Amino acid sequence: MKNLVLFFLLFSGFYLAQNTSNKIQIKQLIKDYYKIINGKDSANITSFLYHEEVNWVGTYKSKTLEKLSHQNHKLKPVFSGDFKDFKSDVSEGKNTEVKYDNIKIIEDGNVASVNLDYSFWLNNKMKHWGKEIWTLVKVFNQWKITNIVYSIENVDVSEQPSLKQRLKNN
Repeated sequence: MKNLVLFFLLFSGFYLAQNTSNKIQIKQLIKDYYKIINGKDSANITSFLYHEEVNWVGTYKSKTLEKLSHQNHKLKPVFSGDFKDFKSDVSEGKNTEVKYDNIKIIEDGNVASVNLDYSFWLNNKMKHWGKEIWTLVKVFNQWKITNIVYSIENVDVSEQPSLKQRLKNN
């Protein structure tokens, strides 16, 4: 019985250390990804991806969709692309910044999901905000993005709630 308890303690300590290490690696991936995005370094975006054809899918939140659909009757509520398109958008972005907070990470050692709040800024003014959800896979001890899904709410339709309010709603 003593050996079983000792084994359990050693194993749980190893698991906790591995789990903490993975979350630290994922948090660093998030920081580095946004540093690249905000630095307009489109050439290095693919280093974060499982492969260059990784998809992103966006959707408008209901208030923004309603307002935009009055202006454009052919507006699609859900749109997608891959990072080949995104790379050119990043390099062309002038005076833009993406900020993020409210990060939640779920991982099991080989796969993970990241859920975070983001806001997109142009000329130091927030334009839109929403949620991003990433799926990740660990390949050769490195976390790679397999896809990103996000929502968009335009600021002129609805202000982003404070971080305190967003944390309270979780």
